[in-house]
Amino acid sequence: MRTVQYLMSSDPKYESNFNNRKFAISSTAKINGMKYADWMAKAEGEMNGNGFKFGSKTTQKSASVKRTADYSIAFDHKSKGFDNNNSEKCTGYITNCASFNNNINYQLPYTFAKWSNNWSWNPMKSDQSRQNQPLKTPRDKNAATKAVYAVRDKIFSNCRANKFADSVNFDSVIKGLS
Repeated sequence: MRTVQYLMSSDPKYESNFNNRKFAISSTAKINGMKYADWMAKAEGEMNGNGFKFGSKTTQKSASVKRTADYSIAFDHKSKGFDNNNSEKCTGYITNCASFNNNINYQLPYTFAKWSNNWSWNPMKSDQSRQNQPLKTPRDKNAATKAVYAVRDKIFSNCRANKFADSVNFDSVIKGLS
């Protein structure tokens, strides 16, 4: 949300574009005082390659801190798909998620109040899932991967056309895993 706030305050057309379902950022947009393009280049160079990050070095290490993901998918990350990112001893609610083609698919050392219907395939390293919870593998990994990439490509196509992909999501892909 902070990024959206920066964009709205520095790009007079951003809010109008957003409200009209257009995915467009002007060259005048700034984040943290930097031009958007420069900020993106810097951010890409500093990224650690994790997908979903559930914490930071300031995250309280306590069971009262809850981490939730439902119908979320992480793929093709150079590091971890789902990462605790310094949030240890939290309570996890992870359901209907899929993670594949990451260096490590899941690294969540939590106590789980809910863990169900989560999928993992093709990690680069052995899946160091550390949460000691069951992970499912699709019968046909290639078909599952192709189904995810088809949705990804549809989202990319909409973005290139400056459109928000209203009803495009991965829910049906996850529901179709077996």
